[in-house]
Amino acid sequence: MRRHWLAAAEATLLNQFVFIPLLYLPLFYLINGLTRGMRLRAIVRDASRKYLNVLRANHVFWIPVQCALFALLAPELLVPVTCLAGVAWNFILSTLSSRRTSAVAVPVAALASEPSPIIEQVSDAVQP
Repeated sequence: MRRHWLAAAEATLLNQFVFIPLLYLPLFYLINGLTRGMRLRAIVRDASRKYLNVLRANHVFWIPVQCALFALLAPELLVPVTCLAGVAWNFILSTLSSRRTSAVAVPVAALASEPSPIIEQVSDAVQP
Protein backbone atom coordinates (compact mmCIF):
# COMPACT_ATOMS: atom_id res chain seq x y z
CA MET A 1 0.00 0.00 0.00
CA ARG A 2 2.82 2.40 0.86
CA ARG A 3 4.40 1.81 -2.55
CA HIS A 4 1.06 2.66 -4.19
CA TRP A 5 0.91 6.05 -2.40
CA LEU A 6 4.51 6.81 -3.33
CA ALA A 7 3.77 6.11 -7.00
CA ALA A 8 0.67 8.31 -6.75
CA ALA A 9 2.69 11.14 -5.17
CA GLU A 10 5.39 10.80 -7.84
CA ALA A 11 2.88 10.97 -10.69
CA THR A 12 1.11 13.92 -9.07
CA LEU A 13 4.30 15.89 -8.45
CA LEU A 14 5.60 15.31 -11.97
CA ASN A 15 2.32 16.51 -13.41
CA GLN A 16 1.89 19.49 -11.08
CA PHE A 17 5.45 20.81 -11.06
CA VAL A 18 6.59 20.01 -14.61
CA PHE A 19 3.73 19.58 -17.08
CA ILE A 20 1.25 22.08 -15.64
CA PRO A 21 3.57 25.09 -15.19
CA LEU A 22 5.65 24.51 -18.32
CA LEU A 23 3.06 23.25 -20.80
CA TYR A 24 -0.57 23.35 -19.71
CA LEU A 25 -0.90 26.88 -18.34
CA PRO A 26 1.20 28.60 -21.04
CA LEU A 27 -0.80 26.80 -23.75
CA PHE A 28 -4.05 27.65 -21.98
CA TYR A 29 -3.20 31.37 -21.95
CA LEU A 30 -1.92 31.31 -25.53
CA ILE A 31 -4.96 29.54 -26.99
CA ASN A 32 -7.39 31.50 -24.83
CA GLY A 33 -5.79 34.80 -25.85
CA LEU A 34 -5.63 33.94 -29.55
CA THR A 35 -9.29 32.89 -29.63
CA ARG A 36 -10.18 36.24 -28.05
CA GLY A 37 -8.21 38.09 -30.74
CA MET A 38 -5.42 39.25 -28.43
CA ARG A 39 -1.92 39.99 -29.68
CA LEU A 40 0.98 37.98 -28.28
CA ARG A 41 2.27 40.88 -26.16
CA ALA A 42 -1.17 41.30 -24.54
CA ILE A 43 -1.41 37.54 -23.95
CA VAL A 44 1.97 37.51 -22.20
CA ARG A 45 1.06 40.55 -20.10
CA ASP A 46 -2.30 39.01 -19.11
CA ALA A 47 -0.76 35.62 -18.31
CA SER A 48 2.10 37.10 -16.30
CA ARG A 49 -0.38 39.03 -14.14
CA LYS A 50 -2.45 35.96 -13.34
CA TYR A 51 -0.05 33.03 -13.70
CA LEU A 52 1.16 32.59 -10.11
CA ASN A 53 -2.30 32.93 -8.57
CA VAL A 54 -3.75 30.45 -11.04
CA LEU A 55 -0.83 28.04 -10.53
CA ARG A 56 -1.33 28.23 -6.76
CA ALA A 57 -5.06 27.55 -7.15
CA ASN A 58 -4.21 24.66 -9.48
CA HIS A 59 -1.95 23.13 -6.82
CA VAL A 60 -4.54 23.57 -4.06
CA PHE A 61 -7.20 21.87 -6.20
CA TRP A 62 -5.29 19.21 -8.13
CA ILE A 63 -2.58 17.93 -5.79
CA PRO A 64 -5.00 16.34 -3.31
CA VAL A 65 -7.40 15.30 -6.08
CA GLN A 66 -4.74 13.65 -8.25
CA CYS A 67 -2.98 11.99 -5.33
CA ALA A 68 -6.26 10.44 -4.19
CA LEU A 69 -7.24 9.43 -7.72
CA PHE A 70 -3.89 7.80 -8.52
CA ALA A 71 -3.78 6.00 -5.19
CA LEU A 72 -7.38 4.89 -4.75
CA LEU A 73 -8.97 4.32 -8.13
CA ALA A 74 -8.72 1.34 -10.38
CA PRO A 75 -6.92 2.26 -13.62
CA GLU A 76 -10.09 1.92 -15.70
CA LEU A 77 -11.80 4.60 -13.57
CA LEU A 78 -8.99 7.16 -13.71
CA VAL A 79 -10.00 8.75 -17.00
CA PRO A 80 -13.74 9.25 -16.33
CA VAL A 81 -13.26 10.46 -12.75
CA THR A 82 -10.40 12.76 -13.76
CA CYS A 83 -12.66 14.18 -16.49
CA LEU A 84 -15.31 14.97 -13.89
CA ALA A 85 -12.75 16.70 -11.69
CA GLY A 86 -11.52 18.49 -14.81
CA VAL A 87 -14.95 20.00 -15.41
CA ALA A 88 -14.82 21.55 -11.94
CA TRP A 89 -11.25 22.75 -12.50
CA ASN A 90 -12.08 24.26 -15.91
CA PHE A 91 -14.84 26.27 -14.28
CA ILE A 92 -12.38 27.51 -11.65
CA LEU A 93 -9.69 28.22 -14.26
CA SER A 94 -12.11 30.11 -16.49
CA THR A 95 -13.33 32.13 -13.53
CA LEU A 96 -9.78 32.98 -12.45
CA SER A 97 -8.63 33.79 -15.97
CA SER A 98 -11.57 36.00 -16.83
CA ARG A 99 -10.79 38.41 -13.99
CA ARG A 100 -9.50 41.75 -15.21
CA THR A 101 -7.80 42.82 -11.99
CA SER A 102 -4.32 41.78 -10.95
CA ALA A 103 -5.57 40.48 -7.61
CA VAL A 104 -7.43 37.36 -8.62
CA ALA A 105 -10.09 36.16 -6.18
CA VAL A 106 -12.82 33.60 -6.61
CA PRO A 107 -15.91 34.10 -4.50
CA VAL A 108 -16.81 30.72 -3.07
CA ALA A 109 -20.51 31.38 -3.61
CA ALA A 110 -19.88 31.73 -7.33
CA LEU A 111 -18.35 28.27 -7.49
CA ALA A 112 -20.99 26.23 -5.71
CA SER A 113 -24.19 26.67 -3.79
CA GLU A 114 -22.73 24.58 -0.95
CA PRO A 115 -18.96 25.05 -1.11
CA SER A 116 -16.77 22.03 -0.59
CA PRO A 117 -13.57 22.22 1.45
CA ILE A 118 -11.50 22.06 -1.75
CA ILE A 119 -13.34 25.02 -3.30
CA GLU A 120 -12.87 26.99 -0.07
CA GLN A 121 -9.14 26.17 -0.11
CA VAL A 122 -8.87 27.28 -3.75
CA SER A 123 -10.69 30.48 -2.94
CA ASP A 124 -8.46 31.13 0.09
CA ALA A 125 -5.33 30.40 -1.94
CA VAL A 126 -6.07 33.05 -4.54
CA GLN A 127 -7.13 35.78 -2.12
CA PRO A 128 -4.46 38.50 -2.02
